Amino acid sequence: CSHDDNFANLRREDPGTEAVVLANPQTAEFQVVRTSLLPGLLKTLCHSKNVPLPLKLFEVSDVALKDEAAERRARNERRVAVVYSSKVAGFEIIHGLLHRLMQMLHTNLASATGSDEGYYIRESENPTYFPGRSADVFRRTSESSEGTLIGTFGTVHPEVLEKFDAAFPVAALEFNLEPFL
Repeated sequence: CSHDDNFANLRREDPGTEAVVLANPQTAEFQVVRTSLLPGLLKTLCHSKNVPLPLKLFEVSDVALKDEAAERRARNERRVAVVYSSKVAGFEIIHGLLHRLMQMLHTNLASATGSDEGYYIRESENPTYFPGRSADVFRRTSESSEGTLIGTFGTVHPEVLEKFDAAFPVAALEFNLEPFL
């Protein structure tokens, strides 16, 4: 992926501690190893403009993240990402899909303020998504009573849609599958 696809085009700052940079990239398109599955799905939407709406795409694959504690200073993380594009964004559809995926992963909805095991969501200020239309996904287990951030979902920000030349509103979901494997 290009550096811009991973960060600027998603309205994200590069903290410098996340992306694995390739030493000798052949083109600018392959400067860093992807840190998110969303750019690829958004590019696919761009090339699917003649397909009837709604468009529903998903990907289950690995991303690479810097990890100074790892032997090779990087680690792979298996993720699932979904995009839904139609004349309306479909935030509720993606939210419902998250719930169904968690059911299939034998993970119940938990209270955000409780101590029960499961997943819960909290409103997010993620810049990739439209303000007030995004949430972070947390998973709480007996080992992590506070819960661990595993993903995010929401209505994709219009500036992101413009960068990826998306013609219609998009709702997206991406979360880490590793804790469930």
